[in-house]
Amino acid sequence: MKLLFICLSSLWCLSSAFGEVLITSSNSPNTILVASNQALFITSIRQGIIDQPSDNFSPGIAAGIILSANQSNAVAVPFNSDQTLALAGPATFSLPYTNFATTRPLLVSFKKIQSSSIQTVLVPSPPVFSGQTNQTDILVPAGRTIHCFQPFDALPGGTGSGPGGLVTISTSSSMISVPVFGGEEFTGPLTVTIQNVGHSGLTMAFSYYLLEDFFVVPQSGLLQGPTGNFDITIENLRI
Repeated sequence: MKLLFICLSSLWCLSSAFGEVLITSSNSPNTILVASNQALFITSIRQGIIDQPSDNFSPGIAAGIILSANQSNAVAVPFNSDQTLALAGPATFSLPYTNFATTRPLLVSFKKIQSSSIQTVLVPSPPVFSGQTNQTDILVPAGRTIHCFQPFDALPGGTGSGPGGLVTISTSSSMISVPVFGGEEFTGPLTVTIQNVGHSGLTMAFSYYLLEDFFVVPQSGLLQGPTGNFDITIENLRI
């Protein structure tokens, strides 16, 4: 009997990437530096508890700053969310202790890894309530898939803002605008238009990576994986 083992390991998830923790405080810069060819992965941000019976543990938004290309960008930072945030370097990420949403400490769990696969698009805000939209396009060719991380952004809402961002997906025959919360994947050919409608006055930071679809190589039975994104090891064991 043959057993077929398929091992998938992301090339940008290196074993040398150690996790770190940041607890924000009023007497600290609360800053994370991301070097060139690095990517920052924030796996969780949790808000500190002050009065447990009356605390709200639902997802919320804090204010952060992304310094990139000598430009300071105020961004919305989701907390108490179950999605991963990503930021491609070179950049500096800061989380001020006191901001428009919270004066509580935040627990930030993150990793920095060597990677050139992760891309971050910064879309500045148009004038607030101007009715204008700033946007940028990401082209996803046929045979490739875009993986979206949770944006540094907040969705407009009648009772307040929640984590998420707006994008428009366009194919050759149709288009639709949808919210993105992180973890979504869309297969090309299509265009993903990142939109900042300016309801918050903050820059939208949208991170993603592209991967190729899997397919079976004809006459070989081998599995072809996403080039540049995954390492595939296939072992045949005879029992």
